[in-house]
Amino acid sequence: MPRDRAASNPQKSLVGFTLGEVGYAIDISKVVQIVNPLPLDRLPRLPEHVLGVTEFRGDVVPVVDLRASFGVQGEAPRSKWIVARTPRGLVALVVDAVTDVFGTRGAELRPPPELGAYAARRALVGVATQGERRTFVLDLEKLGVVSAAVEATP
Repeated sequence: MPRDRAASNPQKSLVGFTLGEVGYAIDISKVVQIVNPLPLDRLPRLPEHVLGVTEFRGDVVPVVDLRASFGVQGEAPRSKWIVARTPRGLVALVVDAVTDVFGTRGAELRPPPELGAYAARRALVGVATQGERRTFVLDLEKLGVVSAAVEATP
């Protein structure tokens, strides 16, 4: 992905991905790279959604299965990892597929649905619409499973 070009284009401010049948997105400025699965070291006593750690550009990085942390049922293809930057360090997010790089075309995100504690727990910050498709935008800094994974790994 030509990241520099996409990052400088406000029309391309989000990276979309799927978990099961649902579309999600994160801010492109947090994405370091999209990679195929890397060799994984499984460590004992990690939270269920943390698959282990991998080496990425010389750093040991926790690998978080977003499918497991979001409670998505069924077998996952685990086809892509999104290596992202958080305030506490890098993390690799396991997603079913990366769909596209897109923007809101200048429109505001619609507010997330009123789901009580669920919305806060999942760090839903808004909903983007592309034609008939809804994409739920996440804030990685508020996503508890990501920060917990970074803290839980050595």
